[in-house]
Amino acid sequence: MTAAALLSPWLALGLLLWPQSRRLGLALAAWAALPALLLTLAPTAISPVNLGPLSFGADSLGRAFLMFSALIWWLAGLFAAAWMRGRPDRLPFTAAWLTTLAGSIGLLLAQDLMSFYVCFAIASLAAWGLVLAGEDPSRSRPAARIYLTLMAISEVALLTGIAAAATVDGLAFGSLAPSGAGGLSLLAFGLGFAIKLGVLGVHLWLPPAHSAAPLPASAVLSAVLIKAGLLGWLRVAPADTAALEPWAWPVALLGFGAVFYGALMGITRDHPKEVLAFSTVSQVGLLLVAVALSMLSDAFDAEGLAFLAGHHALAKAAAFLSLGLLATAAGGLRTGVLLGSAAAGLVLIGTPFTSGAVAKSVLEAGLVASGWADTLAMALTLSALATTLLMLRFGVLALGYRTTRTQSAGLWLPWMLLLISMLLAPWWLPGTRGPSSISLGQIWPALLALAIGLGMMRLRLPVPRLTGFVDATRDGLPAVHPSRLVHIERWLLRWANVGRMLLLLALVMLSLVFLDA
Repeated sequence: MTAAALLSPWLALGLLLWPQSRRLGLALAAWAALPALLLTLAPTAISPVNLGPLSFGADSLGRAFLMFSALIWWLAGLFAAAWMRGRPDRLPFTAAWLTTLAGSIGLLLAQDLMSFYVCFAIASLAAWGLVLAGEDPSRSRPAARIYLTLMAISEVALLTGIAAAATVDGLAFGSLAPSGAGGLSLLAFGLGFAIKLGVLGVHLWLPPAHSAAPLPASAVLSAVLIKAGLLGWLRVAPADTAALEPWAWPVALLGFGAVFYGALMGITRDHPKEVLAFSTVSQVGLLLVAVALSMLSDAFDAEGLAFLAGHHALAKAAAFLSLGLLATAAGGLRTGVLLGSAAAGLVLIGTPFTSGAVAKSVLEAGLVASGWADTLAMALTLSALATTLLMLRFGVLALGYRTTRTQSAGLWLPWMLLLISMLLAPWWLPGTRGPSSISLGQIWPALLALAIGLGMMRLRLPVPRLTGFVDATRDGLPAVHPSRLVHIERWLLRWANVGRMLLLLALVMLSLVFLDA
């Protein structure tokens, strides 16, 4: 069964190579993730599978991530089949989709660092084709270049980590010591995975790529592919986390910084996809806070991190796909889609009886166990306020979101199944026992944000606008609208500066490898 999950995307990809089998390959592409989903439902232990030097299997952590990832890949694939039908670039998009899917499943099932790295590289680089397939080439091409450049930097860092780990500690998961070459390897892995996760400071690829890519691609980019960075860190982190405790506080501060930065940037956007993109930056900040808690001994476990990742993945994928239905639905159907979009927003806010409320309870329990409750409890509460304002902005923009696309019946079933999976997540995601009880801390931030939003609309107070994160200048290079808030991002997005950073990073990593050799 493991072999079927790994090879099914490659089989569908192979069928695309010949004109005689191309139609069959396009039909099977939407179902290529189904064997991986069935693998997570297997009641018995899964035997490892070796494909040459690479080893794959389904341990508890990989299975937890694979459960929600395969579900989203499958449903988003069905959505993509209807969304891309009739487009001239359907074939290259499907090829990029299947290659990215193959790498994504492989890294979730990888049983050592080398297998993880190979599949991580396949998924990261192939996703460039998904970003490039956006409806507006003037936005998708610059966004794809930014994405590919940052992923190249990530690959350089990860390859350095692999080289350092192979010289001393080996390539088994959890074998790296936080000193010597092992410390160098952890540092390199941390940088590479931070870029993929979209951590504040190295997140520059995330908003342009998520907002420029086609909707089903945006869904898997935000919901599944960035989670590879989180899983990667959990795989390489040493079993004894005591040596990482000094880093916990800076990582937590960086996480909360991302929460408020993403919310502040998101509410200035005037396109719902851009709002959702910066919402991902904000939610990644909460994942980073959870990573900081996991650095403290027994304060937070991998199962809790897997639940946080799954909760965000389901809600964000449902929100992105709902925009596709808003683009085509009318009348009562449109009202139903708006309600579904609102449900996704309520989950991200942390409304009681949703997976968002459970996620908030998990984080609060981690703060208490770590001894940080008195210091950071208010920051966690304010993060809920920021998320609510961000989702209100998304809701206002979604109300007026329309395009000239014709309605497609094939979009409805995957979206509805995803919505149901999101609402039932407290009962089926690993590490949960149903929704948590209602507390005042879960309600008042949302009510306050709602009052602020309604007050602004009542008084007709304008929201600052920064239309279009990435635009094409006359020379085809990306440009960002001038603002003090995004001045650093504008400087970093210049290709000359990106090239210098890439060259400098490569030289530093290469010198460190030789110094430890």
